[in-house]
Amino acid sequence: MLTRLTHAAIAFAVTAVLYQCYFLAVVPFIEPPAATVTTASSSTEGVFEAGAGALDKHRELLAAYFPPTHWCFAQPPKTLENGQVLVVCDDYTQSASGELRAPRCAVIFFP
Repeated sequence: MLTRLTHAAIAFAVTAVLYQCYFLAVVPFIEPPAATVTTASSSTEGVFEAGAGALDKHRELLAAYFPPTHWCFAQPPKTLENGQVLVVCDDYTQSASGELRAPRCAVIFFP
């Protein structure tokens, strides 16, 4: 029994050392560089697209996810998108403390 545990410990140690060698010697050459993340500006002025253009632009997409009687079809919603996520808000208010309240909001994530 002790022999089996010793062999398992040696195999684990060899695997760990070989992985660290691979990580330090090979990965920097074959791994793509990390993508830089850009930060959004603190001002939300003009970020939301409002009006009939927002609804017409995303009408087919929203129709695939929501029934025709959903609140987002009642009046033109405000939308915010970045390619991976679509945020649809009915209306929003911002308090003096900077808190944003959106009573009706839908978030759609894309792969």
